[in-house]
Amino acid sequence: MLAHRRQYSGEEESVWGVHVVLAQGTMIGAVQYETDRARFLGRGRTPGEPLAVVEERPLSNTVGPVLDPVFSLRCRVRVRPNETARVTFTTAVARSREEALRLADKYHDPSIFDRQARLAWTRARLR
Repeated sequence: MLAHRRQYSGEEESVWGVHVVLAQGTMIGAVQYETDRARFLGRGRTPGEPLAVVEERPLSNTVGPVLDPVFSLRCRVRVRPNETARVTFTTAVARSREEALRLADKYHDPSIFDRQARLAWTRARLR
């Protein structure tokens, strides 16, 4: 998913968001997505109990401008006995659309998350 924050003045920096899911295992169906918070949460509901999760409703798979956005991705994975599945969600912010797309491509590589986690751990230890 790719999102852009509308600039309210010419002095504001451009902000792009990207949200990626990578499933390693047997996926059931396609990845679903939602950008409308009202549709995701449901009337009178909170992020702690969104209607789309509680009732296992399929997400709308629609995009476009919304007043109150959400960045929601869903994938279903079948895990049989003695099997392992791994699902990685990555959310990133970029200053341009091109940079956001590069990040999305980068985080579709299964090995990149482990590498970045090790680098973050190393940086934290150095500090």
